[in-house]
Amino acid sequence: MNESEKTGLMIIELWILFQRSIEILDDLNLKNNPMKNQKMKAHLKAIYPMLDKEVKNYDAIWKATPEGTDVFYLTLCENLKAIMSNNLIDKNLIAQCLAAKEKNPKALEGILNKILKA
Repeated sequence: MNESEKTGLMIIELWILFQRSIEILDDLNLKNNPMKNQKMKAHLKAIYPMLDKEVKNYDAIWKATPEGTDVFYLTLCENLKAIMSNNLIDKNLIAQCLAAKEKNPKALEGILNKILKA
């Protein structure tokens, strides 16, 4: 993958993160769900309109390729869920999988495929 392709994928990931941020802020419902940290609440309210403007980019890529965008979106959500979990053993396993991928990506892919097909 060349630098231009990497940059393109990073931009798409950023748009997906913006979309997810808006969803989280909507779930928090800042107007009706008071936060203890008033400074943080004010900053989140201030950033919402800027994020909302960026969501148009997410909408554009979703309209162009809904299935592909959904796959990236769901993968990102699952990754965040796993990484943000409180389970340190899982976090260590994720780190080991990433290290294994660096050493031997084909072997790791074969093992994962075998496990997931079982």
